[in-house]
Amino acid sequence: MRRNHILLLQVVLLIFAVGFVFPVTASDSGLLFPLKPSSPTGPYDDQKFMDMATIQINGFSGKMLPTEGTDLLNLKSTQLQISRMNISPDFYPRASLINAYLYKLNQAGETYGTTKRLTDHPSTLGSPVYDQYSKARSYYNDAMETWNQIKDLFPKVVPPALPDPTLPIQGSKDVPAPSGSIF
Repeated sequence: MRRNHILLLQVVLLIFAVGFVFPVTASDSGLLFPLKPSSPTGPYDDQKFMDMATIQINGFSGKMLPTEGTDLLNLKSTQLQISRMNISPDFYPRASLINAYLYKLNQAGETYGTTKRLTDHPSTLGSPVYDQYSKARSYYNDAMETWNQIKDLFPKVVPPALPDPTLPIQGSKDVPAPSGSIF
């Protein structure tokens, strides 16, 4: 168990280090790891990109968005990996949306999880901590707007749900999304 925590810490530190090496520019629409500009020449990684993105997106289909642990780390890792792939000019606009969708899901899950760890009590409704749930919900809503632009690429996928902050958090593995979730 301790080994997993050390590995998780190392990966997070690596991700932050990469963020300083590849700074965000004004055209990146706020993504920490935007899709690198398309090269006019191949070889292109379009199929590998779609394979990795599809595995990640299918893995969350109809479940609760991960807010901690390995599933959230895998989401972040996948988004970072695909952001560095060489994408063809024709596929680039769609790939950018897929990359943004995964990034925004990760931000929603990470923000929610951090807030949930700070306080695990329903009495936080109306407090400044609860306002952070609004931030997570905003990231999630942005992800769903992006989803509407790419869902035709993933016809059988149901996007993950954001947990309700008034309910205890559960692991993301095979936890169905609540049908009446306020998020």
